[in-house]
Formats: sequence, structure tokens, C-alpha cells
Amino acid sequence: MKKIYFLLSILFFTQCQDEKVNTSQNENAIVIITTKVKDGMMPDLVKFMDSENVLPVTRSFDGCKSVIQFVNEENNIHVIYEEWDSIESNKKYIKYRMNEDKTGTLQKHLTYALGGAEGITILVNNTNYIYY
Repeated sequence: MKKIYFLLSILFFTQCQDEKVNTSQNENAIVIITTKVKDGMMPDLVKFMDSENVLPVTRSFDGCKSVIQFVNEENNIHVIYEEWDSIESNKKYIKYRMNEDKTGTLQKHLTYALGGAEGITILVNNTNYIYY
């Protein structure tokens, strides 16, 4: 029985070694937004992001492939990870939020951030990422 498990392990390892990882670059645009949240305000920020005018609008915007919201409790940091089909789609979304959105979402987001705008980091136009 041990020989069978050993042979299966070797076979599995060999197959894994033979598989090529697709390391080609992707055309998608990745956006990462981190917010250093004021003490005691994380639950309110998460609830705000879940509200009908915030992340559901982002996700339904043309070109948005996915939105992930998560919290790093150890550092009191809120993270949004967005994947867009292109940088152009994300730019249209940003234009919408800055010029056309009448809900005040961007200004409300600032109220949760430690230091206002200084507490928010936005990483856009990321390049050279690879899916493994």
C-alpha cells in the first residue's frame, strides 16, 4: 500500500512539474484602495461600502469584473480590490464618481479615513502583474 501511495505521489508531482504556468500579462486593470480607518469606525465604513450607492454601483458599472472588500483588523485598514476589463473602463468610472455621481460617495468615504484624504491610498494603472 505504501508503494502505491509513493507511486501516486511521484506521478502527481511529475504532472505538476510538467504543467506550464500561464505567466502572460493580462489586459485587465487592477485597482487597490486602502483606507486607514478612524478608531471605532470600521463597522460603519463596511456598512457604507455595502450600501446601494457604493460598491454595488461600482460592481455594476460597465467594465467592472469584480470588487472585493475586506478588512485588516490588526492594522485597522479597509481594502477594496477591483478588477476592470481595461484602464479605460476604470477611468470612465472615476470620471462618473468625480463629476456625475450626486450621492457624495467620495466625500463620505473621506469621513471614515484617519486624516481624511491622507488616510486613503489608491493604486491605479498597475502594470506587470501576472496570474499564476
